[in-house]
Amino acid sequence: MAKTKISEFDVDPANNTDINSINIAEGCAPSGINNAIRQLMSDLKEFQTGAASDSFTVGGAFSANGGATLGDASGDALTINSSAVSIPNGLNFDSNTLVIDASNNRVGVGTASPSQRLHVANAGTVAIQAENTASSGSAYLNAKNTATTCAFGVDASGGYIETAGAYSTIFYTNSTERVRIDSSGNVGIGTSSPSRKLSVAGAVGVGSDSSSTYELYISQSSSYARIGPTYSGGGAYTPLTFWTSDTERMRLDASGNLGLGVTPFTNSLNAGFDLVGGAGLFGYGGSGTYLNNNAYYNAGWKYKATAVSSRYEMGSGHQWFIAPSGTAGNAITFTQAMTLDASGNLGIGTTSPSSFVFNKLVLGTTSGSAGMTIASGTTGEGTLAFADGTSGSDNYRGYIQYGHTSDALIFGTSATERMRIDTSGNLCIGTTSAPVSNLKIRAVYGNSDFSFGPQTGGAKFAVYNASGTGVYLSDGGTSWTANSDERIKDIIEPITDAANKVSSLRAVIGKYKTDEEGTRRSFLIAQDVQAVLPEAVNQQNDEIGTLGIAYTETIPLLVAAIKELKAEVDSLKAQLNK
Repeated sequence: MAKTKISEFDVDPANNTDINSINIAEGCAPSGINNAIRQLMSDLKEFQTGAASDSFTVGGAFSANGGATLGDASGDALTINSSAVSIPNGLNFDSNTLVIDASNNRVGVGTASPSQRLHVANAGTVAIQAENTASSGSAYLNAKNTATTCAFGVDASGGYIETAGAYSTIFYTNSTERVRIDSSGNVGIGTSSPSRKLSVAGAVGVGSDSSSTYELYISQSSSYARIGPTYSGGGAYTPLTFWTSDTERMRLDASGNLGLGVTPFTNSLNAGFDLVGGAGLFGYGGSGTYLNNNAYYNAGWKYKATAVSSRYEMGSGHQWFIAPSGTAGNAITFTQAMTLDASGNLGIGTTSPSSFVFNKLVLGTTSGSAGMTIASGTTGEGTLAFADGTSGSDNYRGYIQYGHTSDALIFGTSATERMRIDTSGNLCIGTTSAPVSNLKIRAVYGNSDFSFGPQTGGAKFAVYNASGTGVYLSDGGTSWTANSDERIKDIIEPITDAANKVSSLRAVIGKYKTDEEGTRRSFLIAQDVQAVLPEAVNQQNDEIGTLGIAYTETIPLLVAAIKELKAEVDSLKAQLNK
């Protein structure tokens, strides 16, 4: 076979017997050698220019002092099988398409002066592509240091950015950190220490000024909430609405009025807050806060719906207003029902409780009628208490109480019951039961116990001691009567030596030492009476043990003395008549 390419020759000289069919075998004619040399020069020229379409392999070093062109068509290839290729002075492919800067260990694509390890430049779009031809495979670019690796790539699920290990992924603009995703998955915008799934330092905007609808959705599983306005065109302001379960729950209109569960009413004083059911709230300048039910203010108070209305104002004091049922949209005429003024005085039915002397609680006005009810159960008590402390009986040092079980009205002082009107209308003072009708007053001092009042079963007013003895005044009577029925008494002994005892008594005219006017009075001396009739003398429990005489108790002594004197007179008459 004619050999026309260098690659067709053998490394063994004995096997090279022709050049392009010119015989150069051992013993050939001299002219064949000449022709073979000329043919070899021609083949070398074709090899140099590439016309021979041949390839060659250099087993040792290859040096080209001038330029070198490899291939003459787009399909030509350069194969280097060595484990290393050294280009000490750099390499430039096709006028900066690929430049190897050997002195700085840099590679440039589209630039002759790469400034980084890999520098890609172009006057138009610049793209670096890592491609995996398998649809389910991945392709990515890695950025790595000794601590971590950050990969930019795609896989079967889509594109991704991944930072290996417990490190954050950070996004910068203008040499400043703007966004950070930490190793826990928390995202921070404007902060390098996000504490939630999304932490934002600064204002957040959603949407633009001239689009249809922009909303912020907050969801978990199949449930979600959303916040957003609806653009009505022409640059008009629209309400900001809040939704849950695909239902509007709250609305903030362009005037700042807020509706919770309802569309807010227009308040001309200040922006207001409306609640479902008719309640509303708004503040008016620095003068106070208004809490309203079925009312709003728009050039005057108006009904929200056809129903009753009420209003509460809180400013320097507190005022409560009520209004009867009215028609939706109509004006409201409020009546001030209760007032708590700046001094803490509470008035019900009056607007000026401080006008009264006792004014912490004032009911009603100086015209018409007023009343107060304390409602209790059939076995409970209704109590008005007067306290001077918060522990023990200090809670009720004085009180007025109605006991529904006994149907009694009770009055107490020093935390003790002092008086009651029982279910029958009896007035009991110092006792809880009444042995006399309608009124019983009981006074207890030491072991003494006295009561007085109308007596049961008779038209008389009685005064009794604890033993049930005493005196009474009969209807139409002019003096006190004492019970003296023999059937209710035990006779111990008669009074003897009565005349002598009476004769020992001093009957005098005198005055009390404490009587500044010196009124003259007739007296017996208690000490004299005590000596002969101690039963008629009472010693008081005071500092000097003052003695007192029950003058009516001396009558039996006088009667006994008269009887003795009469007996003597009768005896003397009998002697004279003999």
